[in-house]
Amino acid sequence: MKVAFVGCTHGMLDQIYQKIHDIEREKGFKVDLLLCCGDFEAVRNSFDLECLAGPVKYHFYKDFHRYYSGKSVAPVLTVFVGGNHEAANHLRSIYFGGWAANNIYFLGYSGVLNYGGLRISGFSGIYKSSDFFKGHFEKPPYDESTKRSSYHVRNYELFKLNLIRNPLHILCSHDWPTLPLVQATPEEMAALLRQKPYLKESMDKGELGCLEYDRLMIQLWPQFWLSGHMHVSFNSTVRSTGKAVAELQRLPRKNTKDQPNLFTLGSEPPKKFERFKKPSEGEGAKGKGVESSSSSDSVKIEKTQITEELDEVHLVEESSSKGKEKASEPQIERSTHFFALDKVDPKNHYLEVIEIPSVLGADELKAQGKTKEEIQNILKLRYDPEWLAILRVAHPFFPSVFSFPQKLPKPQIAFDLVDQEMPWVNENVKNFEVPNNFVKTVEEHIDGRPDSSERDISLFNPQTDEFLNLIQLGAIDPPKGSADVSSGSSGS
Repeated sequence: MKVAFVGCTHGMLDQIYQKIHDIEREKGFKVDLLLCCGDFEAVRNSFDLECLAGPVKYHFYKDFHRYYSGKSVAPVLTVFVGGNHEAANHLRSIYFGGWAANNIYFLGYSGVLNYGGLRISGFSGIYKSSDFFKGHFEKPPYDESTKRSSYHVRNYELFKLNLIRNPLHILCSHDWPTLPLVQATPEEMAALLRQKPYLKESMDKGELGCLEYDRLMIQLWPQFWLSGHMHVSFNSTVRSTGKAVAELQRLPRKNTKDQPNLFTLGSEPPKKFERFKKPSEGEGAKGKGVESSSSSDSVKIEKTQITEELDEVHLVEESSSKGKEKASEPQIERSTHFFALDKVDPKNHYLEVIEIPSVLGADELKAQGKTKEEIQNILKLRYDPEWLAILRVAHPFFPSVFSFPQKLPKPQIAFDLVDQEMPWVNENVKNFEVPNNFVKTVEEHIDGRPDSSERDISLFNPQTDEFLNLIQLGAIDPPKGSADVSSGSSGS
């Protein structure tokens, strides 16, 4: 299966789809899926623009409203996560995931989907320590503070993702974990700093990347972790036997922004980034395992052979199905290939195609003699049974208030609860196909016409009700808002 992905979309869908078309024509293959790693800007109308965080000079219509209206249709199935430049009201209305437009699917604030055997996970937003343990309290109309806090990742979302035990092919986020930087080769780091020299200071201070994402990575070990946010192309491979992983597993979690610096962890002495000098002419700057091009005119295909079968459970502290560690058993080396791309611009490396050899795409299925109808039936977006069980466990703990007083179940208890929910999911969910139930809920902007003054603050979307009915859960509590959102919820 061939999967295209982009870093920061910033609403430039026409350019992305044209790029994919050009690649398909040049290389002679079909791209099966497009993944977008945040800053998607699913802006439908003027009220969505009001709910978009960021400088006003960037608040203008790009391409999405035409896809929402149906005037344009995505030529390839597109799945996206949110970043820090989003119409907060729109994405909140499909919190669990849903169609933002025909053939364009929002993965949700966190989620897992299956596409023809490809298991995709991800979460939306960026990390900010002061908001991490809060609830999803924000509601429209937003002020400048809640526009920003609404896209800050919450502990509740990572709690759910940490309960995943079946292996993942791909995990998408907007901002980065730290381990890909800590374990990067000198050549990989040199390539990064050559593009963005100012990142050196942040890395020296241990301020680049998120420790909570590192914990998630070494819990799940997805085959690929894809990101955007930094407007730079970078890739490296994180290994379970590599620097800082063992130390990270022993670190206690604290609700503080004073996190330990992973760059200085481990038995090796701290490495000075001064050693990453600009390579001389001819020196390599490509990461291992991925052929990457800095030219937007040439997109290489990932040829990494995936040897592990996806029927293997690989929690870091597991050896049993419930996450218990058996110290007597040898540790199998795990690895995740991290890949981040730039924002959409003709001069940037913003789009890449990776190949997952263990999953068959349309070209491979056709070569096997499958009919068009059989291929269409195989390549459908489907809900993930394990994720549905996790949602049923986590649902009673959904945080809708400014503070987050609820205590989440301890991991072992939560694993047991997920095991108890799996039979219910398998017995009661008769059809895991994601329904084609997109419906417009607001009027869209029409080019050349003045916008309506309507400001829909209801957060209602029938897709959410239909999804909750599928897994027999009640509606989540509406956001409670806050009389005081001044304690650090504003910011980047």
